[in-house]
Amino acid sequence: MARIIQNKQAMIELQQAAGPRYNWTKEKTPDQGNTICMREDCHNNCHLGCGDDHDGGWMRNPNRKVCGQFYITKPRSGLFFFYSDRWFQSYTGTCKSCGHNLDEHKLHQYKHTQVRVEMDPKLPQKINAAETEAEKLAVAETHVSKNLGIIREQVEENLEQIGKLVAEIQGISLSTDFPAYVNSTIDLLERRVNSDSMSETESARKIHDSIRTLRNYLKILKPSPLYGIIGEGLKSGGRKVGES
Repeated sequence: MARIIQNKQAMIELQQAAGPRYNWTKEKTPDQGNTICMREDCHNNCHLGCGDDHDGGWMRNPNRKVCGQFYITKPRSGLFFFYSDRWFQSYTGTCKSCGHNLDEHKLHQYKHTQVRVEMDPKLPQKINAAETEAEKLAVAETHVSKNLGIIREQVEENLEQIGKLVAEIQGISLSTDFPAYVNSTIDLLERRVNSDSMSETESARKIHDSIRTLRNYLKILKPSPLYGIIGEGLKSGGRKVGES
């Protein structure tokens, strides 16, 4: 009895899954910069057509501008009523549109959008057409097997892409300029975390974590001082370390 109830519940869930689904993706906007939230649980387009800071830089210093979503307008009265709004803007570091902080945003030539995905519109018809419980289970098994095959192909493609990216990163790491680039990034992050504008404890913690990760990466990129001496010794027929 329990097995029958379980099978019926599985059928209901399968029929529901056969309907259309909406997946989040990013749509390219080549001629337009947009301020969008990059949090995994947020897909908000905070400022479409944002004209500020098109190079994507988000350091807040006198030479950079930040999207207006991170400013609030102070109330005006009396003599100052007719002044432009730009004289009464106050930086908050929090987006007025989604409520998340500046570090979780990016000025991007993409925007968040939802795409309708049809799973299998004929699946409910196939299940209803099946006369017996066994036939319905056979339809369900065929559907699941087909989806597993598609998922397996996607996983293999993703693994192949990851392999290419790893090889590309390794190639970049071999460049003599790469350690200098990492050092410059660490210096930039340290200046940012020590600046007056870095008041968010969570943001500061994330930056410290990033600095620690980059320093560990530098240890991998920079071999031990003994590496060259040992290598030269082996080339000239010297004994390996530990040999008597």
